[in-house]
Amino acid sequence: MRTKKLSHSGFTLIEAFFTMFIITLFTSLAAGYVQRVRQEARDVKRLADLRQVSAALTLFEHQRGNYPLGTHVLLGAPEASALDHRGWVSAPEDPAYLTRLEPDPLAAATLPCVKNVPQPCAYNYSSADGGDYSIRFYLEHGVAPLSAPGTYQLTSQGYRP
Repeated sequence: MRTKKLSHSGFTLIEAFFTMFIITLFTSLAAGYVQRVRQEARDVKRLADLRQVSAALTLFEHQRGNYPLGTHVLLGAPEASALDHRGWVSAPEDPAYLTRLEPDPLAAATLPCVKNVPQPCAYNYSSADGGDYSIRFYLEHGVAPLSAPGTYQLTSQGYRP
């Protein structure tokens, strides 16, 4: 007498659940990685924008003898998106030191950056006497040379926490 062998041509329920678990695990890891990469990219953009602003401010100071006056000027906002001989303006005249400054990469960041703000915020420029300037900004993840998330300050001497 011969016996018939039963063959299985599908997955067991445990194999299907295990496969779904592995796919879910990889998807969640990839989503976290993508979010971190996006945060770092926005931080790199912030630092690049601020290097450009710093160069424009240095040129302004060399030609005019002082930095533009202002307190709590939200850089990149419509009324302060350019720098010319008058200071921060919406529509620059020649000669312009900076023709267009974009706001913080998270355009919804309308809260001005002040010390220890724990979230993205708008670039906040201040120069009370024109002798130096301060720009407060926020990094979401941190990139070199500022490796931790948080609020930082850019002055003519460089970055400070």
